[in-house]
Amino acid sequence: MGSDSTIHSVVTSLRVLQAFTPTDRVLGVSELARRLGIGKSTVHRALQTLASEGFVTQTTGGRYRLGIKLWELGLQVVHGLELRELAHQHVEALHTRTGETAHVSVLEGADVVFVDRMESQETLRMFSRVGARVPAHCTSTGKAILAFSNEDSVATVVAGGLARMTPRSISSADMLQRALEQVRRDGYAYALEESEIGVNSVGAPIFDHRARVVAGISVAGPISRIRRDRIRELGALVRRVANDVSRELGYRPGAPAARPAPGRAPSPSPAAAHATTAPAASPLGDGAVSGAAGRPLVRTTFR
Repeated sequence: MGSDSTIHSVVTSLRVLQAFTPTDRVLGVSELARRLGIGKSTVHRALQTLASEGFVTQTTGGRYRLGIKLWELGLQVVHGLELRELAHQHVEALHTRTGETAHVSVLEGADVVFVDRMESQETLRMFSRVGARVPAHCTSTGKAILAFSNEDSVATVVAGGLARMTPRSISSADMLQRALEQVRRDGYAYALEESEIGVNSVGAPIFDHRARVVAGISVAGPISRIRRDRIRELGALVRRVANDVSRELGYRPGAPAARPAPGRAPSPSPAAAHATTAPAASPLGDGAVSGAAGRPLVRTTFR
C-alpha cells in the first residue's frame, strides 16, 4: 500500500506541474483542484512538497508559480544532448533530399571541424571525414558561424592569415566582413569554389538555447550539381534545416542572446530567416565547403 501511495503522490505532483502553462503561469490551490479534478487537500500537499524542493514557489497572494529548479533541470537536459546526436537525423534527411554530401561543423580557432557527415553516393562527389579541419573563411558553415559570432572569433580567423585555398578564397579582412554582412542579410552562406576548385556549398548557422551560434550545417557538391542558379533554393532548404536543429537545442527566435559580446551580430531576424537572396553574379569570397579537405556538416528535418 505504501508503495502505491507513493506512486500516486508522484503522479499527482507531476500533474500539478503540467497544469501550469505559458498563459496560466500563476495558479491557486482551488484553480488547480478544479482543473485536475482532485481534492484541494491533495493539491495542497503536492504543492507543499514541490515547494520544499524548489519546483514551485508561492507568491505573496498565496498562489503558486513554477520554480527555478525546473529551469535548472531543463538546462541539464539541453546540455546533455550532444550536437552530433541531435544533428544526425537532419544530416541524413538533407543528404536524402539533395543527394549531396551533408555536414555539421563547429568553429575551433581559425578552422571549422567536421563533426558529422553523410557522403553523397554519386560517382562525382566530395570526400571528407569527421574530424577534418578547413579554414573557416573558406567554408559556407565557417562563414555562417562567424556572421553571428563575436569580434574576437572573427579576429582569430583574420589573424590566421586568410590562406588562399583557391583563387576564389577570401583573402582580406574587408572581403570577409562584406561576406559576413551578406550572411546576416540572407540567413545563409554560400561558397563557390572557395576551398576547392569544382566544389560549391551552402550552409546556415545553428543556435543553442541561449541564442549563441554553436555550429553550422551545409550541403556540398560539384559545381555541375550545386549550381549558381540553385543557391537560393538550397539556401532556403539549409536554413530551414538549421532552424530545426536550433529549435531542438532550445533556441527560440527573438530570444535575446546571452551575454552578448562586444560587436556580436544579432541572431537572425524573422526577415533574415526567410530571405531568399540569390548570390550576385560576382560573389564575395564566401568560404566554400571544402571538397577533399572537408565540408561543413548539416542536419535537417523536412516538413
